[in-house]
Amino acid sequence: MAFRERKAVVTGAARGIGRAATERLVREGVDVLAVDVDGRRLQDVAGPGCAIFEADLADEAQRAKLS
Repeated sequence: MAFRERKAVVTGAARGIGRAATERLVREGVDVLAVDVDGRRLQDVAGPGCAIFEADLADEAQRAKLS
């Protein structure tokens, strides 16, 4: 895929489809902001190309921190 020089935000990034999408995008060279309530579950994908933002996006105050 041609994802070079792209950026993505993945919510629900610690499990299921969100986790699979995060891992795939990172492998493809996309800079990813992985957002999940449980950021500890994302530590193994964190690093160059993947930043973690631990937040409950159902909470307005936590959503505001994302922007």
